[in-house]
Amino acid sequence: MDFPAFIFHLLSEDYFFFNDDDIAWDGKHHQIVGIQVNALKVPELQSALEAGLAGFDSLEELANYLIAFMSHAEQDEGLIVPRKRIAQGVRKGIREGDLTGITLMNLAACAQALVVDSAEDNVYRVMFDTRLPMGIPQFFTLVARLIWDVRDAVTSLAGVPFTVVFMGARNFDADAVFGNVNKSVAGTQPNPETMTVSSRPEVDLDAAE
Repeated sequence: MDFPAFIFHLLSEDYFFFNDDDIAWDGKHHQIVGIQVNALKVPELQSALEAGLAGFDSLEELANYLIAFMSHAEQDEGLIVPRKRIAQGVRKGIREGDLTGITLMNLAACAQALVVDSAEDNVYRVMFDTRLPMGIPQFFTLVARLIWDVRDAVTSLAGVPFTVVFMGARNFDADAVFGNVNKSVAGTQPNPETMTVSSRPEVDLDAAE
């Protein structure tokens, strides 16, 4: 597992999570104002830190890194999708406001609705709840761009091409977060299954109409 996948892993495996008031919306962007650590997983994290986990010295440092990566993705306005373009059944999962880098990445914390893993160098496996590509226009391009942005914050990976393999399944645990999506919104994409990314993917919501 490379470092970008590890950052996603902290969310999808519920090591850290955000309460409703931990992610603030100012009308244009989201900001992380608080973060929670899963008390049940603190012993596991502490043991990993004592074993030299990625050079981190404390849970606080690990949490700050997660916040920094999510905030870096938030700066990319190419990840913004207006709330009105997103299916009603998905909106609860993205919290208040539009879809942005922070709330797109935070879908990983929505009962594993989005899981990013890396089995080998520069290859990512993305598992997603099938409501997401139905309810979010340009979903696959958005996820590929998000991974690009997270890698961009790692000097050794910035600008290096990579491959994404997409795998969809209905995640019934995510029913607590999402409602039904019975009809695809405008601008949805078919699952490309495999996507090779050699530059930051362009998300064109207008072209997708």
